[in-house]
Amino acid sequence: MAIGVVGSRFAANPSRGVFSEEEFGEPMKIIGAECAVAEKIRATTPAVTHGCAIGVAGAGNSAKLDESKTPTSVTIHLSSGLGNQIFIYSFYRLLQEKLGNDRAFLRPMAMMSHSAAGHARPFQLDRFRTKIAYAKKHEQNSVRLTWPKLNYGSDEIIGKLFTQQRPYEIVNCFEWVAGLRCLTEIIDMLRDEFEPKDQLGSANEKILERIAAATEPVSVHVRRGDYLVPPYNKWFKTLPVEYYKGAEKFICERVENPTFFVFSDDIEWAKKNLKFDYPSVFVDINGEADGWKDFVLMKNCRHHITANSSFSTYAAVLAKNPEKIVVSPWKFDGGYDGIFWKECACVCNDGTIAASKS
Repeated sequence: MAIGVVGSRFAANPSRGVFSEEEFGEPMKIIGAECAVAEKIRATTPAVTHGCAIGVAGAGNSAKLDESKTPTSVTIHLSSGLGNQIFIYSFYRLLQEKLGNDRAFLRPMAMMSHSAAGHARPFQLDRFRTKIAYAKKHEQNSVRLTWPKLNYGSDEIIGKLFTQQRPYEIVNCFEWVAGLRCLTEIIDMLRDEFEPKDQLGSANEKILERIAAATEPVSVHVRRGDYLVPPYNKWFKTLPVEYYKGAEKFICERVENPTFFVFSDDIEWAKKNLKFDYPSVFVDINGEADGWKDFVLMKNCRHHITANSSFSTYAAVLAKNPEKIVVSPWKFDGGYDGIFWKECACVCNDGTIAASKS
């Protein structure tokens, strides 16, 4: 049974194109602001464009790239945790491939978004072999795109988003669930660039050795933290134990002698509640500032059980094993039609398989 993208992280009107700054206010800079924007999106039915027909039509539009209408530059505002930082970076690298390295830039925002403790998320892209060109100035008369729709293939993404030969700025770029589809042609480049620049340290190197020694290492991600506190618990729910049991069952029916490596922002909860029938390792040596190390360890596993989180989804996407099996939560589809892995499944909260593809 083929899997399609079920929906984005924020369930917006699927026909929308680009939302205006006037409609949704300033981009996220404070705790909870992104959810306030998401709530407005849920209540919005028509597609909204940003003045002078700068916005673009939905996925049905077949407009082709017109060099006379390509932007002179595109600056993407960078925010949120490492998972979203990785998607924003990936989209930026796609624009560099399409427009040239001298026309696509990143700009970290004043706050990198919340954490469960209420402080700014750390910037961690520089821990990898990334190639970042920072925006050095604010372009005058730039066109600002807020919540751009990214459910396009890489060959049409430019013509869909940009319609004028002017500077553009993209803010609140969080359409990474749908946006994964546009990254297929640069995925090998991204996998190379998300290798670490620095040593992981002795404790993490020991875990990496255990992963390498395991017959079938499986990463398991448990996202809790910010999903438990207001206002995020209104939109995002933690996954129950039954989800992880159903995911374990799917994996164990397909591989022999798995070892489960568990990563979480609430590792004590995971230790207490997740009981696997095969060997398990609860990785409890990295805090939020060292999340990039957890990402590297997860990426080196052979198979993956993801949470409803961009962090573990990108660890699975960027893992280099072509034979990987990936299990994702239903309605947070990590399958993407199987374009990034050999076999996948979506599991419901009661542990049943909603869909699978091999």
